[in-house]
Amino acid sequence: MTYSALLLSCSGGGGESATAGESDSATTTTTATATDATQGGTMTESGTTQGGTASMSDSDATTASSASESDPTTTTGLTGSTSGPGSATDTDPTATDAGTDTDTDTDTDTDTDSDTSGPNFCGQDPPLGFMGDFNAECKNEPKIGTFSPVLEWNKSAWSVAPSSAQIMVQPVVGPLTDDDKDGVYGSAGDMPAIVVVSFTGTAWTGAGVLRAVTGEGTELFSVSDQSLGGASGLAIGNIDDDPAPEIIAVATNAAIKAFEHDGALKWTSATYPGDLGAYPAGAAPSIADMDGDGKPEIIVGRVILNNNGTFRAKGAFGVGQGIYTAASFAADVDGTLEVVVGNALYRANGTAIWSLNLADGFPAVADFTGDGKAEIVVVTNGGVRLQSAEGAVIWTKVNPAGVGGPPTIADFDGDGEPEIGIAGKTAYIVFDTDGEVLWQKPTKDDSSSATGSAVYDFEGDGVADIVYADETSLWVFSGIDGAVKLKAPHNSGTLIETPVIVDVDNDGEVEIVVTHNNAFFGGPLLGISVIGDQNKSWRPGRKIWNQHGYSITKTIHLS
Repeated sequence: MTYSALLLSCSGGGGESATAGESDSATTTTTATATDATQGGTMTESGTTQGGTASMSDSDATTASSASESDPTTTTGLTGSTSGPGSATDTDPTATDAGTDTDTDTDTDTDTDSDTSGPNFCGQDPPLGFMGDFNAECKNEPKIGTFSPVLEWNKSAWSVAPSSAQIMVQPVVGPLTDDDKDGVYGSAGDMPAIVVVSFTGTAWTGAGVLRAVTGEGTELFSVSDQSLGGASGLAIGNIDDDPAPEIIAVATNAAIKAFEHDGALKWTSATYPGDLGAYPAGAAPSIADMDGDGKPEIIVGRVILNNNGTFRAKGAFGVGQGIYTAASFAADVDGTLEVVVGNALYRANGTAIWSLNLADGFPAVADFTGDGKAEIVVVTNGGVRLQSAEGAVIWTKVNPAGVGGPPTIADFDGDGEPEIGIAGKTAYIVFDTDGEVLWQKPTKDDSSSATGSAVYDFEGDGVADIVYADETSLWVFSGIDGAVKLKAPHNSGTLIETPVIVDVDNDGEVEIVVTHNNAFFGGPLLGISVIGDQNKSWRPGRKIWNQHGYSITKTIHLS
């Protein structure tokens, strides 16, 4: 069976996905069916997390796999340290552990005859990061990269509100500056920006600071007077008719706020206590054009807002929350965009297409049965279940790792079918398509036990790699069997944050972006760290990861 994820595509009701020549420009989403989320090597792009919502288009939308590398290089840790602008703590994390993967079956692409993409394409072949048919005129073989992680920069000191240095939120990445002055945000000459919220001390539910830095670590702005949740999730997308994107965040009083690309407040919604999850200070917003009218909606928990912040609708059941805060999103489950939560499916007007008398949870969407229809994965406190598009429960399993965060769906083992990756209290665990445990590796997360993960084929060898950060370590696991490729120091009291994988500095290869805090368990690391490959050989990728529910099979435009 060819794995087919049914996730979002681009605005205006089209079924388009990112194609050659598109840039990271323009905004919001409507869903369509992505007929093969694994082309170019299973889930070789990072954004399969949560089946997700609004993402953005880019010419490097899919990275390519190359069959035949017998050993996804095992690496023990970061090989160096390079300080970036504004860095106060440029540490050199040294690995303390490593695994060895001897599995020789590393081809995760079901069509091995077309595994010819790579940096040496010629003629009219697609640009870097795209799959394409073999061109007999090309004399060069595709290159397999190395896996030699190096710390490119760390940003831990701030010119505004310097005491607010703890970060317990997934970063979002998108174009906030028109560096090449062409009037388009996200074109080839524009540097991506990283956006986070920071807090002081241990007050993650208290007032936080919205911060934006360039992909090279230079501060763009800090907004300290808007009482944002100290661990508020974020989303980036163009919600109006101007060329620049906006930033969506959540305030401590359960109001939703929109900011311009330069940090200026655009609007503040009414407050929605109880509707954004038990901890609105950490709720994850989502952006999607649910009715295809060209005006995106903002979704947080069960609340749906118009693009000007006015109330549109809200559901009556779940909010998309596991043990901690809400992470709902919009996806095409039954033919139009719906809001997906753990125990219901909402229309754009807030009415429930169906609801279940079951626990809410973190959702994700993909086609698990190969019938062209979506199924919904739901991670609850200590369990995971698969539901049909109509809400029928297909299977339910206990999570032996305990608790559990937002699921990541990818073809981890290269069998052509989707699997489910979940970070729990004591382990990272991968469930097979039928719900049986494929493998698990010990990890440590005694705080939330509910963080997320991302997937990428860094070397272009056809092996999906999993990136995950627990309380003490940043991990990279081989998707085949969980072999440890990287274990680097990291410290965090966790929530539902996830490292992101994106070409953050516009250099033609992806980097890992991870945030740190030492508010609860101590540790030397603070702020934002960007990790790349020492040999600059990692595959190219998009320059965006615009919300917690990001997925490569949807596109969102930013201008």
